[in-house]
Amino acid sequence: EVYKLKNGNLTVDKFSPPVAAGSRTYVIENGDLIINGNIIYGDTKFDLNNMKKIPSIAFIVINGDIKIAPNVTKLSGVFVALNGKITGTANSINQLEFTGTVYGDIEPLFASRSFVGNARRGQGTIVINYDGRLFYNMPPGLKEILDISEEQVAR
Repeated sequence: EVYKLKNGNLTVDKFSPPVAAGSRTYVIENGDLIINGNIIYGDTKFDLNNMKKIPSIAFIVINGDIKIAPNVTKLSGVFVALNGKITGTANSINQLEFTGTVYGDIEPLFASRSFVGNARRGQGTIVINYDGRLFYNMPPGLKEILDISEEQVAR
């Protein structure tokens, strides 16, 4: 499933229940993605006999920004900002953990997060855990927008 929004903002307060089976992509063009709550995958078990049921989600923002609220601590999925940036909506002392992939100018997000932990124990300000869902059940339309290969992610 691909959902498109043009010339407007998409606000996500929270995915409740968590992202379920199947893949989906949200494309926002000439607008912002505003994330006010955690987005997490529901079932973390991979059924390799039925890959289409593996939960996966992508958010692609074209000519806009991805804005993340200070209370957000967990984001699952693929987050892409083309011709925009990934930033915080306010300063935060919370750690932010991505499970998936992030593409775009993420530097402004670091400026808004001040969590301090032991990076060797996964306690960095922003932690990105790359996730195999990108290859097992790639969200629709993602391959056409990004040049993604297993070799690139492995590096």
